[in-house]
Amino acid sequence: MRSRVKEAEAVCRVVEETSHSSRRRRSLVSSSTAPPYKSTRSFALISYLLTQKSRSEFLTLAYEIELHGHRDIYRLLTAISFSLQKQHRAFEQRMKMLQDPVVMGNRQERETIDSRDKFLSRLYTLLDDDEYDDHAPIFLTYAKLAENAGKLEQQLSSLRAQTASGRYRQQDMLTALVKELRECEEAVYAGSIASSGQPVLSPAPVVDAISQLGTMLLKLEQVSVDIIKVANEHKQAIKSDSVLATERELFTYFFTDPDRLRRTVADVEKRVQAQQVS
Repeated sequence: MRSRVKEAEAVCRVVEETSHSSRRRRSLVSSSTAPPYKSTRSFALISYLLTQKSRSEFLTLAYEIELHGHRDIYRLLTAISFSLQKQHRAFEQRMKMLQDPVVMGNRQERETIDSRDKFLSRLYTLLDDDEYDDHAPIFLTYAKLAENAGKLEQQLSSLRAQTASGRYRQQDMLTALVKELRECEEAVYAGSIASSGQPVLSPAPVVDAISQLGTMLLKLEQVSVDIIKVANEHKQAIKSDSVLATERELFTYFFTDPDRLRRTVADVEKRVQAQQVS
């Protein structure tokens, strides 16, 4: 409002300055040496033109002031429109939320869940662990939902108790394991010569025993190779000499089949006697 008053005062000052300038021009025209007839016509024309120019400037300035005011009003109306649209959307969201059967308070208590209440229906299906063949319940009741929720809470409490007991049992086992490890360490490294730091992991007796065992293994390996070599030589001799092969068979029969050994020896004796007679 104050800005509009200041603009009006500025317009008044412009109009006064325009009137003063027109008066000065009139006085200049009247003081000239032109003829009376021409000076009167010129003065009237100049006065008319100055008046029209002043009116035009005044109207232009008034239009600009009015346009500035309309712009301010337009901005205010635009801001109000955006604010109203935002409040309208928020109001629609609240009304849509209030239309939810879960939020709406029923005038009378119901025992069954509303079929339009998708949230409670899905929650009922999720918590219900009963197995139905072909006869699923038609109506979903709040009592059954509360019962399933109670079962779930009991299972949760039982699971928490089992987890706590398992944690305690694991802690006990870990404590026992640490105790046994300390006992083993004391039994293995008792009297170690190491006065500080880690104990000696390879004492001198253990190193000597390991070296002796390695030497014995090398000797055993050499003896095994020699035995295998002798056995191979015997095999080759047996394959090339039929008498040695027969002797081996008889030696085998001595332990495995004595009757067959007797028959074989008798047969050999008969052959020898036959050869002596011939």
